[in-house]
Amino acid sequence: MIRIAATLVTAAGLMLGGCAIIPHDSTSRNPESPMTTDTPMQRGGTGELRTDLAPLTSRFGLLESAESATWLSGRMGDDSVPGPSTYWIDAIVTLSEADYQALLDDYKAVDTTTAPVVESPLDEQLPDGQYLASPELDAAFSQDTFRSTVHLSADGQTLILRSVFQ
Repeated sequence: MIRIAATLVTAAGLMLGGCAIIPHDSTSRNPESPMTTDTPMQRGGTGELRTDLAPLTSRFGLLESAESATWLSGRMGDDSVPGPSTYWIDAIVTLSEADYQALLDDYKAVDTTTAPVVESPLDEQLPDGQYLASPELDAAFSQDTFRSTVHLSADGQTLILRSVFQ
């Protein structure tokens, strides 16, 4: 009986030894998590480019005075699988120079070597040139169940948003 108990304890220890608790970091871009913005999970959607602002401004308060936007959205994963859904939005947003500058100053955006990634055909509208980013800027757009990656184009008016949420 003691031998069986020891074997079970050893087996349980080996099984748990392979598990690790990894703290969530809102700036993390772990491709294995469906709540990150660079996930390999299949993105579904119509591919229709939209320009209406209300769906963006209602979800992202910092975009409430956006001048214009072009964006795509859809659902992640396989439509035939039941359960909670994860949705995505990719957007290129034009801000006033004052709003752009406020984001730049408030969220400490600095030059970055990473370029924004958005779905096609939106990717054809990405501005050329240098981009700025920061963990603080990502966090500002990652409220509640939203996890976002945000870039500012060095053009002084363009924000690029990639967000997933439930």
